[in-house]
Amino acid sequence: MKPELPDNLAVGRRAILPLPWCDILEDFAWYGRVKKWSMRIRVTCGDHPSTDGLIGPVTHWWVVASPSYPFGNLKIYPDKEQGIGTVFQHQGWNDVSDALPWRHGEICVKTSLSKLWRKGFTDEPFSSEERLKWHLGRAKEWIAAAIDDHLVAPGEPFELPPLPEVINDRLVFNEDSATFHLWEAATASSGLFKVKRPAFNSRIIAIDEFKVGTSRINYSWGQAIGNTEPGDWEGIWIMLKGLPIHNRWQLPATWGELSEIAKAQGLDIARQFIDLYSRSKFGVIKFFCIGFSVPERYGDPPSSIFWLSCFLESPTLRVNGFQNRGGPYMNACARSLCSPTKKISWIATENWNKEQISARGALIPTMQQSNIVLIGAGAVGSLFAELLQRLGCTNITIIDGERLEVGNLVRHDLDMEAVRQFKAEQLARRLNLLAPYAHVKFRNNNIKEILENEDDILEDAEIIVDATSSDEVIQLLSDRLSNTSKAFVSLSNGLKADRHFCFVSRNSSTGTIAEQFFSKIRPWLAKEMEENDKLQLRREGLGCWHPVFPARLDDIQMLLGACIKPLEILLEVDTVSTLVVIEKEYGEDGQFKGLRIVKE
Repeated sequence: MKPELPDNLAVGRRAILPLPWCDILEDFAWYGRVKKWSMRIRVTCGDHPSTDGLIGPVTHWWVVASPSYPFGNLKIYPDKEQGIGTVFQHQGWNDVSDALPWRHGEICVKTSLSKLWRKGFTDEPFSSEERLKWHLGRAKEWIAAAIDDHLVAPGEPFELPPLPEVINDRLVFNEDSATFHLWEAATASSGLFKVKRPAFNSRIIAIDEFKVGTSRINYSWGQAIGNTEPGDWEGIWIMLKGLPIHNRWQLPATWGELSEIAKAQGLDIARQFIDLYSRSKFGVIKFFCIGFSVPERYGDPPSSIFWLSCFLESPTLRVNGFQNRGGPYMNACARSLCSPTKKISWIATENWNKEQISARGALIPTMQQSNIVLIGAGAVGSLFAELLQRLGCTNITIIDGERLEVGNLVRHDLDMEAVRQFKAEQLARRLNLLAPYAHVKFRNNNIKEILENEDDILEDAEIIVDATSSDEVIQLLSDRLSNTSKAFVSLSNGLKADRHFCFVSRNSSTGTIAEQFFSKIRPWLAKEMEENDKLQLRREGLGCWHPVFPARLDDIQMLLGACIKPLEILLEVDTVSTLVVIEKEYGEDGQFKGLRIVKE
């Protein structure tokens, strides 16, 4: 039984009836295959086709709406027969499905902030009467811009051509301005490359090294990828002189289309591929990559290299008269793989360079680039270490001689797999898996033992963070760090995590680090004791009474998060010594109101 058209969608349909350029050809009907409502329309836009003939003034489209309209998805696709048959900018891969009356090439009519999924961040209306009309108005603007070839303008962020639907694997690379200059200086336009297959994710294949003539271009990966040994040369690369597109913004679907695109750039891509494949080992080459330079914004000069890749089938030919592994056989296999009618098996590629994947937010560069030694991998230390790593700090060394106990899990960054393992080692392992650029090292000893055996461990450090809450450690580090320009940070919580203490010292000339620290924190500790004089500490487990520090995970996380911005400011300046106290404020009814920050 087909559902009835929702009232909200009926309201939206009525609102578009007065539009003179939009005609409803097939009214909304339930399309059970996709569980959406679909309507075919005709859009008339101007009186002339595009100069290249790829889009005319009259086109047919399908509006596909969620049953929850005016919310949910609302998408516009070209009609299979009288829509558009190629790919334009701001459009998805536009292939055809036998099961649908429309093509897959959804056009992008949303604003740049719509993906944040907050109505206040976009001017897209969400009323029943306005939302469909707004989408169709934007679609008309898109069609007009496509006819005039004005879908993008100088200064807009550059976008890549869309890939067809691909398997879930990812071939990742690590390109930035430094490697761009290496490619600019390279004389070879093709060669072989090696990959790494990290054990932590079978879906990830990381390019490691390119053979460029007689030289090499290597990527600098973090420990999780970098510690994986590469295999043999598993891929062929060819550098193009421009984007591999035709018909406005469409990637080639076959080797014949790719060869024509390369030919227009003065390259015989099939000949280069056959030559490299024929000289490779039998069955080793699995990937083919084409590279090209891209700008950050339209109209800007190129600033980075991007790689597109496809899978290559294993040799299966039987060639009479040839040994099925020799040069002639490999030549025949290569010709078969790149024959003009051969479909290209695209796989998704991503640039895992730090600048690319840190776009959602990072610490100031001076903190990111600093060599950090973190002492203490308990609750505060582990959570703070993850904050540092996720905010872009690359080089961290963790020092802690304790093993993780099951009771630690209620407020620690590790899990049950790490119980009875060294905290420092397990935390370093976890942090190295958080980013492809992470270089986190560890020492499974306490700081006193480390300093006795590795006297130079603090020499290369620029920031030393103590998260042990130990007066002895403060004094020990004070003796080592006084009269140095290194930044010293102490992080500790008050009882019940009602307060967090962040002490920062550098270049102190009015006393040692320990003297400065204790003089500033003692009044606060006395206040803590006065406020908690009747506090009954709980114990963990049975047997000898062993009190545990009372502090909930959510409180520790909240206070540490609030500590980051003041810490950034203090580490940016040549501070002498400052204590930042972040304390929770409560109302008269005893309910939490917010945080207050005090600097001394």
